[in-house]
Amino acid sequence: MKIPADSPLPIENGQRISEDVPNDGLLNKKSPLIPAELEILKESQQKMDDLSRSDWENLSQYRKKYNREQQADQALAMLEVQKDDPSYGFRVNNYRHCLQSATMVYRDGGDDESIVVALFHDLGFNVCPDNHGEFSATLLANYISEQHYWMLRHHAAFLNYHAKTHSSVDWNAREQYRGHPHFKVYRRLGCQIRPNLYSDTV
Repeated sequence: MKIPADSPLPIENGQRISEDVPNDGLLNKKSPLIPAELEILKESQQKMDDLSRSDWENLSQYRKKYNREQQADQALAMLEVQKDDPSYGFRVNNYRHCLQSATMVYRDGGDDESIVVALFHDLGFNVCPDNHGEFSATLLANYISEQHYWMLRHHAAFLNYHAKTHSSVDWNAREQYRGHPHFKVYRRLGCQIRPNLYSDTV
C-alpha cells in the first residue's frame, strides 16, 4: 500500500485513507468532548507544530478536567474488561483475584489507599505478565505513597518466594531487597493480600 504524498488527510467524514485499508468508516470521525462545551482544534491544526501557546494552555486546562471525570473510570474499565476472561489453571481468573485481594484488605481494616493498591496490583498481569508490578506501580504512582509504590513495583519478587517448586523462577529473589525499609512491611502486607492464591472462597 502506498498513499500519495499529496493526498489530503480525511477529516470527520471517515472516508477510507486507501482502498486496501479496511475500517469501519469512523477512523477520522470527531469524538465527543468532555466537557461538552469545549471547542475542538481547528481542522487546519493537524500537526503539533501548528499549535500556539494559547492552544497548549487550553489543552492542558481541558486535560485536567478530562482526567478528573474520566481517569478513575478508565482504570476500572481496564480491570472490568477481564471479568469474563478464562483462567489458565487457577480456580478464579485475574479479575476475581484482584477483587479478592481488595476484599481481604478491606476486611482486615485497610485504608482506602491500601484497598485501591490491592485492587489494581495485578491489573497488567494478562497483558504485561513479566513486568506487571511496574505496570501497576506506574499507573498509581501519582496517587499513592512511596511505600505502596515500592511494594507494587517489586511484589512479583516477593510472591516468587512461595513458588519454591517452580522450575523457572528465582524463589529467593526478594533477598536482594532485604534491608530496605519496606522489606518487612511488604512481607506482612503481602501475606494479608495473598494468603491463598486465587482462592475459590473469600
